[in-house]
Amino acid sequence: MVYALHKFKHFLLGNWFVYYVDHMALLYLIENPCVFGKIAKWVLIFLEYDFLIFYKPRVSHSIANILSCMLNVIEKIKNPY
Repeated sequence: MVYALHKFKHFLLGNWFVYYVDHMALLYLIENPCVFGKIAKWVLIFLEYDFLIFYKPRVSHSIANILSCMLNVIEKIKNPY
Protein backbone atom coordinates (compact mmCIF):
# COMPACT_ATOMS: atom_id res chain seq x y z
CA MET A 1 0.00 0.00 0.00
CA VAL A 2 2.80 2.41 0.89
CA TYR A 3 4.72 1.39 -2.23
CA ALA A 4 1.71 1.98 -4.49
CA LEU A 5 1.03 5.39 -2.97
CA HIS A 6 4.67 6.38 -3.41
CA LYS A 7 4.88 5.07 -6.99
CA PHE A 8 1.72 6.87 -8.17
CA LYS A 9 2.16 9.95 -5.98
CA HIS A 10 2.13 12.38 -8.91
CA PHE A 11 -1.28 11.03 -10.04
CA LEU A 12 -2.89 10.69 -6.61
CA LEU A 13 -1.93 13.86 -4.74
CA GLY A 14 -4.79 16.35 -4.84
CA ASN A 15 -7.29 13.79 -6.16
CA TRP A 16 -9.85 11.75 -4.26
CA PHE A 17 -9.70 7.99 -4.90
CA VAL A 18 -10.90 4.65 -3.56
CA TYR A 19 -8.29 2.09 -2.47
CA TYR A 20 -9.60 -1.48 -2.63
CA VAL A 21 -7.86 -3.97 -0.33
CA ASP A 22 -8.39 -7.68 0.21
CA HIS A 23 -6.61 -7.72 3.55
CA MET A 24 -8.57 -6.71 6.64
CA ALA A 25 -5.37 -5.80 8.54
CA LEU A 26 -4.72 -2.88 6.18
CA LEU A 27 -8.16 -1.51 6.91
CA TYR A 28 -7.51 -1.90 10.65
CA LEU A 29 -4.18 -0.10 10.28
CA ILE A 30 -5.90 3.04 9.03
CA GLU A 31 -8.78 2.93 11.51
CA ASN A 32 -6.62 2.22 14.60
CA PRO A 33 -5.83 5.51 16.38
CA CYS A 34 -2.92 4.10 18.44
CA VAL A 35 0.14 3.24 16.33
CA PHE A 36 3.89 3.29 16.99
CA GLY A 37 7.18 3.07 15.11
CA LYS A 38 7.25 2.25 11.43
CA ILE A 39 3.47 1.93 11.27
CA ALA A 40 3.15 5.51 12.53
CA LYS A 41 5.37 6.64 9.64
CA TRP A 42 3.10 4.79 7.20
CA VAL A 43 0.01 6.45 8.67
CA LEU A 44 1.66 9.85 8.21
CA ILE A 45 2.21 8.99 4.55
CA PHE A 46 -1.45 7.98 4.23
CA LEU A 47 -2.58 11.30 5.69
CA GLU A 48 -1.10 13.14 2.69
CA TYR A 49 -3.77 11.63 0.44
CA ASP A 50 -7.54 11.99 0.25
CA PHE A 51 -8.88 8.46 -0.16
CA LEU A 52 -11.34 5.90 1.09
CA ILE A 53 -10.31 2.35 1.89
CA PHE A 54 -12.83 -0.26 0.84
CA TYR A 55 -12.45 -3.88 1.97
CA LYS A 56 -13.28 -6.36 -0.75
CA PRO A 57 -12.96 -10.06 0.21
CA ARG A 58 -10.46 -12.09 -1.80
CA VAL A 59 -13.15 -14.22 -3.42
CA SER A 60 -14.86 -11.21 -4.98
CA HIS A 61 -11.59 -9.39 -5.73
CA SER A 62 -11.11 -11.15 -9.07
CA ILE A 63 -8.50 -8.78 -10.52
CA ALA A 64 -6.06 -9.47 -7.68
CA ASN A 65 -6.71 -13.19 -8.03
CA ILE A 66 -6.09 -13.07 -11.78
CA LEU A 67 -2.83 -11.19 -11.36
CA SER A 68 -1.56 -13.63 -8.73
CA CYS A 69 -2.48 -16.60 -10.96
CA MET A 70 -0.70 -15.04 -13.95
CA LEU A 71 2.66 -15.53 -12.23
CA ASN A 72 2.05 -19.28 -12.04
CA VAL A 73 1.10 -19.41 -15.73
CA ILE A 74 4.22 -17.50 -16.76
CA GLU A 75 6.44 -19.83 -14.72
CA LYS A 76 4.81 -22.88 -16.33
CA ILE A 77 5.40 -21.42 -19.80
CA LYS A 78 9.09 -20.81 -19.03
CA ASN A 79 9.59 -24.25 -17.45
CA PRO A 80 7.08 -26.66 -19.00
CA TYR A 81 8.61 -29.75 -17.32
